[in-house]
Amino acid sequence: MSKQIYPRVALMGATALLTVMGARQDFAAEIPPAYAKAAKAGSAAIEDVVVTATRRSERLQTLPSSIIALPESFLKNSASHQLEDIVRAVPGLAYTENSVGQAVLAIRGIQTSSAFSNIQSPVAIYYDEVPILDPFVPWEVPQLGLFDINRVEVLKGPQGTLFGAGALSGAIRVITNRPNLTEYQATTEDTVDGTVGGSPGYATNLMVNLPLVQNKLAVRAVGYYDDIGGYINNPTLNEKNGNHAEVYGGRLEVSLVPSEDLSFNATFSDEVTQPHDSNYLPYGSTSYVADNRLRNYNNDDTRLFNLVSVYSLGWATFTSSTSYLYRNAYSQIDFSGDAQAVTHLPGVSPLIDTFETSDFIQEVRLASSNEHPYKWLVGAFIQNYHFYSNETISQAGVAGLGYASNDLEAYHPDAKIVDQAAFGEASYDIIPQLTLTAGARYSHFSVGTDAQYALAGTDIFDGTPKSIARPATFDKLTPKFSLSYTPAKDIMLYVLADKGYRNGQANLSVLKDPITGQAIPPSYQPDELWNYEVGAKTAFFDHRLIIDADAYYIDWSKIILQQVTGSGINYVGNAGTAHVHGVELQVVAKPIEPLEIGTSISYNDAKMVAIEPGVDAKVGDQLPGSAPFTAYFYGQYEVPLSDRLDGSLRLDYSYTGREFSYLDNVDNPSALKYGDYGSLGAQASVRFGRYEFMLFASNLADSKGRTGARLLYPEAVEVLQAPLTIGLTFRAHY
Repeated sequence: MSKQIYPRVALMGATALLTVMGARQDFAAEIPPAYAKAAKAGSAAIEDVVVTATRRSERLQTLPSSIIALPESFLKNSASHQLEDIVRAVPGLAYTENSVGQAVLAIRGIQTSSAFSNIQSPVAIYYDEVPILDPFVPWEVPQLGLFDINRVEVLKGPQGTLFGAGALSGAIRVITNRPNLTEYQATTEDTVDGTVGGSPGYATNLMVNLPLVQNKLAVRAVGYYDDIGGYINNPTLNEKNGNHAEVYGGRLEVSLVPSEDLSFNATFSDEVTQPHDSNYLPYGSTSYVADNRLRNYNNDDTRLFNLVSVYSLGWATFTSSTSYLYRNAYSQIDFSGDAQAVTHLPGVSPLIDTFETSDFIQEVRLASSNEHPYKWLVGAFIQNYHFYSNETISQAGVAGLGYASNDLEAYHPDAKIVDQAAFGEASYDIIPQLTLTAGARYSHFSVGTDAQYALAGTDIFDGTPKSIARPATFDKLTPKFSLSYTPAKDIMLYVLADKGYRNGQANLSVLKDPITGQAIPPSYQPDELWNYEVGAKTAFFDHRLIIDADAYYIDWSKIILQQVTGSGINYVGNAGTAHVHGVELQVVAKPIEPLEIGTSISYNDAKMVAIEPGVDAKVGDQLPGSAPFTAYFYGQYEVPLSDRLDGSLRLDYSYTGREFSYLDNVDNPSALKYGDYGSLGAQASVRFGRYEFMLFASNLADSKGRTGARLLYPEAVEVLQAPLTIGLTFRAHY
């Protein structure tokens, strides 16, 4: 039996066992308390969410910044299975997926590329306490299945003070459910779905919580397997539904509470992503038919170890988070177009990368209690990261042209990063209604890159074999200031100014375009931005109506931007300065007890105002990946069907405005663009006791909106919305 089959068999067996055990109990048996809260229909007020975005527990509506919190109840009711699914509910958040597990993200239009590159992501992703995106090449965006998740927090605007580099435009925090020290719990969730014109998909999830020593020691285990159906055909490769994928993994958490003042939580997780092919189609496609000559795919295995220790001193709480991440990845990209232009040979040419990374992260924090008008937090952070890669480009027959082998390129970069920081934040209630907050982070970043070119022989891209060392160090100070005013209960006004940054580093590309001869810079400098924001958070009618709004202005300088040469070679450089301004509005209402409706709307104007010499761009260009308008609307109605049955109906719609892949897009009809599409979804659920069935549909209109576009050596390709998909989910709680 192959290793790919083991997780599916194990999870299906465990799911069946728990289902049989549960079937022997009466349907009216008591619902587990953890599920009862989420399943309760028709609560009188909108759910009040507690978040830890400030590294301490606080009510969402009291924080002077723009934060979207999606609790577990929302994730279940909206059929949000993966990180990608929440994007439609958070206007201003962009997630462009080129294939399963490979995506670029942006918040408020702060975007730098249409595909992954060796650029630190402008959005940080945290899995509990751990930043999980690669700081050198954010190669893989883990699927982060949203099963057994307490909430997802989306922090808009730079988070440089508390989260450091990589949170240039914000951060996404996925907060898991911790082990329950007092109750046995188990949940199974199985989903089957089908896509119009594609192959079926199947997913299974399992959670078991075991209190080993009452109130002292507990274990929580989560396993998942997702067989994602494909819907793209490729006659060139004689493949049908070739963009199918497998994602599987698990999480094991152990909580130990030896005393009231001391606790430990250890986490191990492992996720494997195996897409068969990408979602790329020829630019301008009207059908799901690809023509690439080779499969474009990326396999990834990410393992995470984390230990969080918390000690209460009474007057303050000490927290230590120790993490280690290991990633092993392999990819193949179709480079045939550029290779044939250089060699004039007809054969295909794969560009193959293997990555191996290790990352040690330690953070300590000391935070005062929340019971005083003066609150403070101080901390320190250190990250030691190592990246090693092998990249080769080959084509049959090249050796016959007089070269040492069939390798067009043999490139072996090795990078080491050390990131050290000290940070602090304090707030003071000047009067009970007026609070001043100030914070800062000082970071010292060093990177050393050793690149060995053409190890297999003469390299037609770069000349004779050579090794190049590119060391660099950077120091950054990122302050934050806010003032909040609460004139009445449930009304809070705030002003905010904060700074974010990303680290610079070496380019992982050849030093000149082999076809056009265009020089490519060996490295690039850090970029930074200031965000100025005013906002209001309000609640009315006993929290039956919540209205949050903000307006912001961003000054982004030394922009690190993915650029492209005439033949489609991607590289990174500093592009100039941009100004971004926008407004955001979120409204949630319960006009009657069983009905909840809501909307989130974002307007964003992100334009270049100054261009560095040699950059192919114009003043007025719209930033890549920034949509001027995004919106989300939903309505959910809870209805009791009988004494033992509860039902709910939900409808949602999201819209994303026009986006561009690269600069040089103003008054340019040939610029690659995407966006300007909507998606309509629906869900219907029936709950009886501890069991739940949900019927869901996505892209009900079967739209073919373009969700992404890029140049792929050198052809233009695009990604279209997945066709209409209908599925059924069964959940059981024990």
